[in-house]
Amino acid sequence: MSLRRHLTYANVISTICLFLVLGGGAAFAATKLGRSSVGTEQLKGEAVTKGKLAPNSVNSKKVVNGSLTGEDIVSSSLGKVPTANYADSAGHATTAGSADSSSTATDAAHATNAETAANAEKLDGHTPEELGAILIATPPTPGPIEGEMYFSISGTLGFTHEIERATVILPNHRFRATDLAVRLEREGSVTVNAHVSLVVNGVATEVCSVTAVPATCTPSLPAIEIPAGAQVAWKIATEAPFGAAPKFALRLGAA
Repeated sequence: MSLRRHLTYANVISTICLFLVLGGGAAFAATKLGRSSVGTEQLKGEAVTKGKLAPNSVNSKKVVNGSLTGEDIVSSSLGKVPTANYADSAGHATTAGSADSSSTATDAAHATNAETAANAEKLDGHTPEELGAILIATPPTPGPIEGEMYFSISGTLGFTHEIERATVILPNHRFRATDLAVRLEREGSVTVNAHVSLVVNGVATEVCSVTAVPATCTPSLPAIEIPAGAQVAWKIATEAPFGAAPKFALRLGAA
């Protein structure tokens, strides 16, 4: 009865306030952490996310050596390497594989590694000197081809019955005439019996025969040897005159 008499509204309120002050303060004190009081043991696994990190808060000292890969780096963000502007610092032959490890400058350009300069320059088993130049003659045709007619092997000297006027004197060097070809052109076709020869120092060697015009004369022999300083000309011999425009070609190479 005496306790109930002394239990007033003011007493109750004051008691509650005292409890809150003491209890609340203890709770507040419990959540307020001291400096350097939190360690790895207090953190849950994967508790720190990238959103918790401040910009520029991680430097190279915080990254494990050798842990970053190409996938972690934006290549477009990388600037030009200063020493890449210099051949010396951007890769000596020794640091870029060296001439030795990339077949070496000498080996890469050596005739021996490229099947020799001679082999590299050969075409179908022949050197440029052997192949020589192609001489094409397209003489004018003021009249029909008849009897024995001679034509120059170079240029458009024209044709004549006299071999001396159509002969070309070659330099004082041995030659080989190959890839001989003759084309006889005309409007309309005609049957003929003509023989085409290459005349060397007055000796005619038949190249091919023609039985119809227009036609291309097919060589019957692979080559004709020509001595140094020889006189050379083309010849067409026919039993009956016929109209045609001849074209001659041969390859004159060193023998």
